[in-house]
Amino acid sequence: MHSPPRVCEIEDLCEEFKLLCYVNSTSLSAVRSAVYGVSSGRLTETEAAWRALEWADSNIRYDRSKLERKDYRLIDPITMLKEKKGICMDYTAFLVTALLSANVQPVYALVISNINHIAPAIKVNNSLFVLDQVLPPIEIGDYIEYLLLGSIGKVSLLKYWILDGEVQLEVLNDIEIVATDTYAQGILDLSVEREAVNAFAKRHPNLKLQPALESLAESIGSRLVMRVPELVGYSNSQYPLTALYSPLFKEQWIEYIANCMDKLLLKYYNSTAVSGGEFWASIEGDTLYFIAINYYLPNVTAELSNNSSLIISISSREPMTSAGIIVYGHSRTEPLAEVLPSGAIARNLIAVKATAWVMKEKYVQIAFSVSELSRKLPRGS
Repeated sequence: MHSPPRVCEIEDLCEEFKLLCYVNSTSLSAVRSAVYGVSSGRLTETEAAWRALEWADSNIRYDRSKLERKDYRLIDPITMLKEKKGICMDYTAFLVTALLSANVQPVYALVISNINHIAPAIKVNNSLFVLDQVLPPIEIGDYIEYLLLGSIGKVSLLKYWILDGEVQLEVLNDIEIVATDTYAQGILDLSVEREAVNAFAKRHPNLKLQPALESLAESIGSRLVMRVPELVGYSNSQYPLTALYSPLFKEQWIEYIANCMDKLLLKYYNSTAVSGGEFWASIEGDTLYFIAINYYLPNVTAELSNNSSLIISISSREPMTSAGIIVYGHSRTEPLAEVLPSGAIARNLIAVKATAWVMKEKYVQIAFSVSELSRKLPRGS
């Protein structure tokens, strides 16, 4: 009498079910070590989810050629550690294993049949968060609105958990998803930006926060555009990434934004990172603006007189050998115009002649007509 085949021996078994065959003590240990580190202690569910998704975001690339070949064979988690590429089902298998290895359970796989897509998810405070290949974890309401463009239809949920060392699976078919959005503001909490700046400053005690650099950061500083990720083969979203913010992951968002500042610092201002100086960072819409300088910033004041003249006064504790005024459009990196003293030769910019130009060793005062500048600038600038 033949015994029935084990589930893993069934050749035409759905690939989502084959994850049952791959989650064992060996794969759990290997994935936990790679994602969380050998000595990592107990993690909260938000810490474990963010770190797993961060690892996948940084180390795994989407395999478009596999998708084009319609190769739907599941890559097991240990092979994924070696090959570091796959499609949505492979990401899901890997991330489910990572979360289970950190004792986060149950873990779900969200199967969206109308677009042939699958993504892992967890519940935090009874709200479903999707971990779809790249940061950040996305609350289901935001996921539907920004990545699925408002439509999801009926879905299936695969529920995984470990019992007595064995992975268990429950399949919930044709369920209606409630589009929960516990933080419906759609913008980043201002306290997150402030705390991210403070976290960055603590990492770099030789850099001092300087609010006077704000306009300089937005005009000539470095910038990082942060947008909602593309859902491969379905949507290409242009929404700000910060629309996906949730207070449940506040600490992780703070660290994430501080890390983005670090990347801009090391890429564009490495010498200032070493020598020390001043910096400013801010977020406007989908853009992180950042600047760091290693020179003294003079004190600048502006006063508009009754005859529409703008008087710019510059004072410095160090001698000044030259001064000038360059005009930029909002959030533009290329200059539009310049204010020139009498007799100066204009460059390839709109020129406005100063009505007053006083230059002393540590003090400069320049005045010019705002109405003249406004007439010369192109519309919409």
